[in-house]
Amino acid sequence: MNKFNGDISVSNIIKRLIRAPETDDCEYQQHIESLNKIGNALSTDVDLTNVFDLILSMAINYTNADGATIYMVSKDGKKLDFKLIYNKSLGIGQLDRQQDNEWPSIPLYNPDGSPRTDSLEAYVFHNKITLDLDDVYESANQYKNGVVISDISHGYRCKSMLTIPLLDHENNVLGLIQVINAIDADGMIVSFDDRDKELLKSLASQAALAVSHRNLLEGMETLLMQFMRVIATAIERKSTYSSRHISRVVKLTEMLAQEINKA
Repeated sequence: MNKFNGDISVSNIIKRLIRAPETDDCEYQQHIESLNKIGNALSTDVDLTNVFDLILSMAINYTNADGATIYMVSKDGKKLDFKLIYNKSLGIGQLDRQQDNEWPSIPLYNPDGSPRTDSLEAYVFHNKITLDLDDVYESANQYKNGVVISDISHGYRCKSMLTIPLLDHENNVLGLIQVINAIDADGMIVSFDDRDKELLKSLASQAALAVSHRNLLEGMETLLMQFMRVIATAIERKSTYSSRHISRVVKLTEMLAQEINKA
């Protein structure tokens, strides 16, 4: 069975929410509606940003986190790119594509090709584990250095942090989901509890499913275009008189397909 089946993840969370005695009916309904929106988006929306927006919104609302981020592994597999980021204290609603320099990608490897050990995100990526920290700064591990440096540059203080890898059916890491600084009813920063971790793992599976769907669509599009070019090349070799005509037909077909897709 697929290890990150979205329907199973949603079903499990809904059952847990219905059984939770300390949550009122209104909160039940809000969580269930959010999960349904994510499920619908996975089947109808090909824009990852829209799906990730729903996932991060639910993650923040459920855990009452001050910030949340989704990272994506770059095409070359050498760094983590910020896909979407929220932070209440810093007033960030969504990562603006024009502000990429403010939030640079996180390298996963050192210049000599060895895995990075001074980056918390790189640590989670290479070890494929969930990392739950009550206070990042009190961690004895070297990976806290990257968090401290980032905090200083943005005037922020990360304390509690929960980071989960997005794993596909072959256990490959596609990205990460991270929530920062859970806030209690008194406005104090507290640790993320087991319920938070359970929900985040389910949302991570949903995010991984969305990325896998997107990669599948891109792969199918690439295969189709390659097939068209191979057929055109074969026809050209058979008849040199029609080679230019075939090339034009291929280009026009591709343009028409792109316009149909936009509509």
